[in-house]
Amino acid sequence: MNGGVDPARDARDVGVVVYTMDSVFAETALRTLSREHNTMLATSLVKTMQALETQSSGVLITDIPTDFSRLNRIIGALKQQVPELVTIVVSDQRDSGNMISLINHGQVFRYEHKPVTPDKLRDDINDAAIKHMTLRNNPGLEKRHRVESLPLETLPGIHSQEFGAIAEMRGIRARAANA
Repeated sequence: MNGGVDPARDARDVGVVVYTMDSVFAETALRTLSREHNTMLATSLVKTMQALETQSSGVLITDIPTDFSRLNRIIGALKQQVPELVTIVVSDQRDSGNMISLINHGQVFRYEHKPVTPDKLRDDINDAAIKHMTLRNNPGLEKRHRVESLPLETLPGIHSQEFGAIAEMRGIRARAANA
């Protein structure tokens, strides 16, 4: 406990963004999490960024199939927007080696193989929400959790709409910081 703040108790207030294009996974996640967390579905990177910006979201769960390098850069860009963002990736077992690397570099909190059970998903999200609250309430930990700023041109495979949304979000944050 840190100054009267109890991350486990406060974790229910943490919003969850589910970034997926898989309707079965989306339905499972929304049904499993909606009673415990404000849960939003995003079907694109732009919608994910908007959800993170407009909601009190601190946990991202995604099953978006993509190559390791692009996923690393996407998560990095999202963590620049929300430094205390905690990410869970659900993917095929063949991605295990790359996911371990992302976990070791602090980009991914948990990695689960498909299919993930509702109980396991709920436990992972609750653990991630507690981790988010711990980071948010401890500036020293949050600072270590941050990622370096990535130039937008280093995000290969990002569509122009996504590129524009990232640039816009960075501009909003920069203006707010200077105000």
